[in-house]
Parts: sequence; C-alpha cells; structure tokens
Amino acid sequence: MKKIHRSLIKGTNWALAGLLSLVGYSCSNNNEDELVAEYGTPHASYAIKGKVTNESHEAIPYLQVEVIKHEGEDNYFQDIDTLYTDKNGDFSWENTLVSFGSDISVDVITQDIDGNANGSYLSDTTTVSFKSEDMTGPTGHWYFGKAEKEIAIVLKEETKEPEAEE
Repeated sequence: MKKIHRSLIKGTNWALAGLLSLVGYSCSNNNEDELVAEYGTPHASYAIKGKVTNESHEAIPYLQVEVIKHEGEDNYFQDIDTLYTDKNGDFSWENTLVSFGSDISVDVITQDIDGNANGSYLSDTTTVSFKSEDMTGPTGHWYFGKAEKEIAIVLKEETKEPEAEE
C-alpha cells in the first residue's frame, strides 16, 4: 500500500510539472493588441536627491532623513528608509517599488538628532509627489520607468526659551 501511495504522488508530481511547463511556454504572443501574461512583478524606480540648509543657506551635515512611502487611500506606511545627510548637507534616496507606475507620494522627514553638534534645528516634513507622467524609460512590460525629483529643504533653528528666574 505504501509503495502504491508513493507511486501515485510521484506520478502526480510529474504530471503537474509537465502541465505547468506547457502553460508557461504557451504565454508567448505575436499579436501586440492582446494582453500577454508575464512572469514577474510590476515595478518602477523612484529617486530623490536633496540638500538640507539652514535659513542662511548654509549646508547642515549629519541630519537624519527618513523617507516614508504612502500606500493606498488610508496612507498606510509600507516602506520606511532612513539615511543621513553628508558633510555638504546632501542626501540621495532611490528605491524600486512594486508599482504600475502610478502616482505615489513620499514624506521626507528631516530631524536633527545629534544635539548641538551642528546647531539645533526643528524637524521638518516635506511631501514629494511622483506622477505617472514623470516616468522615463518604461520598457512596455513590467518595468514602468524611473521618476526623479530634486528638493531643497530649509530648516529653522530651534530657539531656546529663556530660563525663568525664581
């Protein structure tokens, strides 16, 4: 009985493997008007290059920058990337996201986390929107292109309240 059971499973596996290989090969299409089934995931690349300065237009180095992608109408946060500005106040973010090249927005949250080492600055949130018409270089298949934005963030210095006298 055990030998029959193993033979049945082995035969079923061979039949399924053969069937799946035939289905995979039958997805080619020479007619461009019809939708072709493809393997893979629809994706697009998004990039933000930015510079963080103070109100005097001086670069602020070594700040924390978080990039948060919004997902859907409820603005559910799916992706959070953390990076830091370099000594010139520059940062660069690039990510390939599962997307049909649709409109998306990301929040860029800039925070001064090093205390007074480079001055003390208030946090700031900048929303960057990517539209489908911003896409360049789509292949017509699962790759919907790349969209790039350059932003400038100006942070305000944190003012300290004078200590109250007793």
